[in-house]
Amino acid sequence: MSLVLLTNARQYAGPGAVASLLHDGHTVACHDASFVDVSARAEFQEQYPAHALEAQTPETVHAEVVARWGIPDAVVSNDVHPIVQNEVGTSAPSWDLQ
Repeated sequence: MSLVLLTNARQYAGPGAVASLLHDGHTVACHDASFVDVSARAEFQEQYPAHALEAQTPETVHAEVVARWGIPDAVVSNDVHPIVQNEVGTSAPSWDLQ
């Protein structure tokens, strides 16, 4: 069983990612901005058998994970910046791969 660190567990692809990782038998340490609130961490852990981290900065997230479980086997960086909203039907940029 491997240890996976997942960022933004409640946003973007986070809910699907945590569910899939847990289903595949991984131990999942989850970061989310909402986890500064104790009740948000508890609510998340009631929904998922994962570990909601209190830490928020990259350095403190890493330190919390290493202190509790050791170095993670994988990191799922579930981050998007900047978030761009497009209307449905808006074409994606064309990529010239030639």
